[in-house]
Amino acid sequence: MAKAANQAQCAVWGDAYPSAHLLPAAGDDELPLCPVFAFDGDVHVTAGHVTAYLTYQIDQLAATDLAMPAGWAGPVALLGCTAPTGFDDRLTKLWRQAGTFLLPADYWS
Repeated sequence: MAKAANQAQCAVWGDAYPSAHLLPAAGDDELPLCPVFAFDGDVHVTAGHVTAYLTYQIDQLAATDLAMPAGWAGPVALLGCTAPTGFDDRLTKLWRQAGTFLLPADYWS
């Protein structure tokens, strides 16, 4: 129960969330963000691997926490619907370059 308590807040919006449900902006643990800011270009470092990093974080959150907020379904749906053909293959390649052998979830294909 303690893990599910709203003990943290979005660094920009200020809404309360369990700390595990806020994802760090482009790897910066000092800037935990809620789903509202998943694609905010002013907040995230706009490098070539930002989308791969975000999808990896979402996959890890979904795999480790069944109480993942429904708010993250919006970024998942947007990425899934707008991704080009072969997006899952591209993610696999980028994830491998980053040093993980995990595979992207099926909803990225």
